[in-house]
Amino acid sequence: MALTRSRRLRPEEAVLIVFTLVLAALAVMFHRTVHFHYRTFYGFAGLAVVGALVMWAREGRAGGGWRTARDFAPFVGCVLIYENLNEFLRDLPLVDRTGWALEMDLRLFGGVPAYWLDGWINDGMTMLMAVCYSAHYFMAPLLAVALYRQRQEVAFRNFMVAVMLTLYFGFGGYMLVPVSPPFAVIGNNAQLHEQLRTDGALMTALLHAYSSGPLRSPRDCFPSLHTAVTLVTLAFAWHHVRLLFWLLLPFGTGLVLATQYLRLHFAVDLVAAVPFAAFMVWWAPRLNAWWFRERVAICPRPPA
Repeated sequence: MALTRSRRLRPEEAVLIVFTLVLAALAVMFHRTVHFHYRTFYGFAGLAVVGALVMWAREGRAGGGWRTARDFAPFVGCVLIYENLNEFLRDLPLVDRTGWALEMDLRLFGGVPAYWLDGWINDGMTMLMAVCYSAHYFMAPLLAVALYRQRQEVAFRNFMVAVMLTLYFGFGGYMLVPVSPPFAVIGNNAQLHEQLRTDGALMTALLHAYSSGPLRSPRDCFPSLHTAVTLVTLAFAWHHVRLLFWLLLPFGTGLVLATQYLRLHFAVDLVAAVPFAAFMVWWAPRLNAWWFRERVAICPRPPA
């Protein structure tokens, strides 16, 4: 039985249920409401476009509408839950580890790489980095659509599970090692702040933390999930949709660079993201195979 055709509860659906209950418990505990905020809006805007492409790709298949909705619903729910969980980080009594991240950058690199690009700050570069940083809203959905359209059902299911596990387990990293971004704890941000408020305002509305000051940052840096999800996406693209890999690679490279240029992550956050992403790429197919108790190829190649 193909993974996408199974009527059983899927791993990503089970994880979604668990974290929905976690979110509900936190909302009751801290007397807060679950809401859509700006990042969720941008995420759903991208998903709306992707959804239209998916429906086109599945047109004419039996049960296509319901089946497609079910296949993508966990990812849509993940966007809402993940963003709201981040909001609760400011309410949890966590021991801040930003000083540790700063110390690790100093030990590993002899400085803070996020400030090595000071000489490159200009209007054009700021806009380019903001565009690259926002690409994470579209890279993973685009690969999911490509896999879906090519009927690579096992690869699609493994990829969706890998992305969701990366986001949810990454939230666990935020709780274990709460780290604020460099711009929130180190000065000398005036020039970049001004560009983000003016010339780059359209794209960098996504980077709302800059316009709300250090208190807006809920210590969601370690590991860098922008980097981790990007690496997961590129790994699956390399194995299954090689052309899309080469198209996404410049944006992925730019995104990693943007984490430093925009001072949104310490370099150690990126270092931690690499083995974290590699583990998710390795684990997701095996979790699916174990969950459905089927002999599923770990890295099936697309048909020639």
